[in-house]
Amino acid sequence: VRAYKAGESWSCDGSKYANIDDGRMGLAFIDAALKSDAADGAWEQVTKS
Repeated sequence: VRAYKAGESWSCDGSKYANIDDGRMGLAFIDAALKSDAADGAWEQVTKS
């Protein structure tokens, strides 16, 4: 932010910050964890879509 405000150029390869896909995968993991808990710890598939 400081570099941007100072007018300096910068680049990011996208590997340092979470993006929408990371958030979607995180929510899929939480959903699978809740389903697993409700099924007494049975393994659940984490959906990628």
